[in-house]
Amino acid sequence: MSRRVSYELLSEQLGAPLPDDRETRRRLYALTARAIKERLPDRQQAVVRLCILEGQTVRQAAKRLGVSASTISRERKRALATLANALEYAMELLR
Repeated sequence: MSRRVSYELLSEQLGAPLPDDRETRRRLYALTARAIKERLPDRQQAVVRLCILEGQTVRQAAKRLGVSASTISRERKRALATLANALEYAMELLR
């Protein structure tokens, strides 16, 4: 899956439209990658990578990480909430 498609999926999951301006979008991608690395614990990073960026199902991610599907769902929800807050702040900075 390409990076562009991955960020479109993440944007869709967060309910945040991507900006039309190419440079603003590039900067938003960079801020998002930074937020994932700096704000999310390792397990939540793995869940974002598997479920959102790679498009795996909750069950597939659970099997791959050796945890229950409910753990994946819970970590995904927490990660998306953290990223939504980070992206909201980033969008304010980019305006």
